[in-house]
Amino acid sequence: IGTPDFILEAVSNGVDMFDCVLPTRNARNGQYFTHDGPLSIKKEIYTHDFGPIDSECNCKVCKEYSRAYLRHLFKNNEILSSMLASYHNLYFLHNMIKEVRQAINEDRFEEYKTNFLKRYQLRNPIINKGETRTIYLKSLTHLCFSYTNIVETKLNWSINHSKNFCFSFVRVNVVSHD
Repeated sequence: IGTPDFILEAVSNGVDMFDCVLPTRNARNGQYFTHDGPLSIKKEIYTHDFGPIDSECNCKVCKEYSRAYLRHLFKNNEILSSMLASYHNLYFLHNMIKEVRQAINEDRFEEYKTNFLKRYQLRNPIINKGETRTIYLKSLTHLCFSYTNIVETKLNWSINHSKNFCFSFVRVNVVSHD
């Protein structure tokens, strides 16, 4: 329940109090919450990326540290990596909840939720019962992590190698959530 998408769903169902270790556990494993979905700092593409984790976040981590530096800390097992990532994830969720409260007070929560999730799920799409989506992934491990709640899936993939990059084509059919 600790991810932004699950929190928004819980709020939709009337939940107004949360306690979860997921934001800090994910942080210790190199995952940052961003407006564009979860970002894994482990990826090599961030080695020379001097931008912030999330350009729209006002936390001290996003204002003072680059993705390249945060990746360096993580790859070298520096405890500061876990501390900064935890701070960012908690700040991100705290700010999101402030926005949720404001949207509820202005009677526009469903609009806020739809707009937030539309953007957030670009990196980590949620698939509903009866939907079929085509997803391009760099690895099937991401698929296994993202879709553990799917009861039955049909996977077809073809792997193409080009300049040491491996891309997978995956088609997921959701049969049932029951």
